[in-house]
Amino acid sequence: VSHELRTPLTPIIGYSKMLCDTDELSPSNKDFIEIIYRSGLKLNQVLGEIIEMSNIENDEIGTHFYPFNIRETLTEIFLMLKDDIDKQENEIIMENVELNTIYSDNTKVKQILFHLINNANKFTEKGKIVVEIKATDKEYFFIIKDNGIGISQANQQLIFEKFRQVENILTRKYQGIGLGLSIC
Repeated sequence: VSHELRTPLTPIIGYSKMLCDTDELSPSNKDFIEIIYRSGLKLNQVLGEIIEMSNIENDEIGTHFYPFNIRETLTEIFLMLKDDIDKQENEIIMENVELNTIYSDNTKVKQILFHLINNANKFTEKGKIVVEIKATDKEYFFIIKDNGIGISQANQQLIFEKFRQVENILTRKYQGIGLGLSIC
């Protein structure tokens, strides 16, 4: 499925990006091409999340533990989300990051933190997103706090179900397909 869907999607994204960067289009045509480009990126992200969930459910993802610099991992995540964070006019703050190097699976930690920080950013406007990391002898605690819209007590368990969102699909303001937290 990945190959069959991503193979035709790759040139759509690539060529539309090339057209976005040219000065040979009228402004209205350029706007249409940018919609195609952004939609292609979004579709690619959705495909990635579906494949990721499928791999998790089929237990096809191994775990690889090794020491890595958690501050570097957070910096990478912040850079990946920079445009979205700027668009929402949010501020990212690292507090109480008590360590530099941790021993875990960097890929999985990055994936989980990316989804949690992205979610915090998505539901926060002109606010603050605080990232904290604490450790005991045996555990790491990653705390992501924001001053966004929040979620009712009744819906707090529901949002971890696959493809589950609190918003009504017809009146939805926020993008996503409801896999980020279930992946976490």
